[in-house]
Amino acid sequence: SILGKDVVLIHKGIFLAFPGAETQAYHQDGVHLTSQTQRDAHAINVFVPLVDLTMKHGPTEFCLGTHILNKEEYDANFVETPVVSAGTPIIFDYRLGHNGLANKSGSCRPVLYCTYACENNGKEFRDSVNFSRKRYHRIGDLINSRTILSRQDRAEKRKRAMEQIASEEEEAALREAIQQSSQPVESAGS
Repeated sequence: SILGKDVVLIHKGIFLAFPGAETQAYHQDGVHLTSQTQRDAHAINVFVPLVDLTMKHGPTEFCLGTHILNKEEYDANFVETPVVSAGTPIIFDYRLGHNGLANKSGSCRPVLYCTYACENNGKEFRDSVNFSRKRYHRIGDLINSRTILSRQDRAEKRKRAMEQIASEEEEAALREAIQQSSQPVESAGS
């Protein structure tokens, strides 16, 4: 009922915050459709964490009230950071300011996201900034791409890279040993 009765799923996916991921820049996924007056939500995000969240996982921090026209700036006095169980949806206005915090845990933080928009006379909001065709590829295009490596190809590529690193380390150790052996040795009686 937030968006009315004609609602369309416009974006979906999963984002991952790997261990060691830094705090994301504060941002709003979408802007107001007009700069003149405050309007009701035209789109909402639904985040569903796929693991139980802790502060160490770097959950998403929300700045309450920033979906209101001319109140978009970050204010630490209005920050809320939901720490919820896996599968618990977090629903928010597409214009609400937020950022993912640093993942200081030893595990990945996967979150499923869905973006829903109002449909108005057969047309729905489209985010051409965050979801442009230049930025993303259809899964079929990726599968048919010749640049995709199989699991075995990736394993062989990693093996070659590790062999190269080992070879470079051996060469560096040999150079150091030669350099040390060519230096004059001082005698104790000198």
